[in-house]
Amino acid sequence: MGTNLPNSVTSIEPCAFQNCTSLTSVTIGNGVTEIGKWAFLGCDSLTAINVATGNASYSSQDGVLYNKNKTTIIEYPPGKTGSTFTIPDNVISIREGAFLYRTKLTSITIPSSVTSIEESAFGNCENLNSVTFQGMITSSNLAMSFDGDLRDKYLARGIGTYTRPNNGYTSWTKQ
Repeated sequence: MGTNLPNSVTSIEPCAFQNCTSLTSVTIGNGVTEIGKWAFLGCDSLTAINVATGNASYSSQDGVLYNKNKTTIIEYPPGKTGSTFTIPDNVISIREGAFLYRTKLTSITIPSSVTSIEESAFGNCENLNSVTFQGMITSSNLAMSFDGDLRDKYLARGIGTYTRPNNGYTSWTKQ
């Protein structure tokens, strides 16, 4: 089931569509100026979050929700197909919970343009077993952005690719 939010809708509350498992796509109209955290959490069939081109606050690219100028990732669709994702080079921040419980992802590349990763950005991504940092993150919330010991290893060893066995919440190693 796809949903088109009319231009008269101005705000999407936190967790507004939480666990709407039959939702496959959504198009956000021009009127939306605020989208709460975890708006689409648990929408496991949601493959695309699209935004009307006239929206002044948000945009989308390949079904991923960004702020208007695509410098912040707001939400990666929980049901988006594909196991790898490379964050675009113009992104500087990743919003809290943007990838929370995205169990289809196994690998992510974070470009050097990203300097801030908010709390729980990658929380409970149990199948994420490869993270490549192309630059240094300065965000103080990095401590709560990833599961396991990735934060400490990254801060100690810096730029590079970190992997863990494909069996859940285990120790990370730098390749």
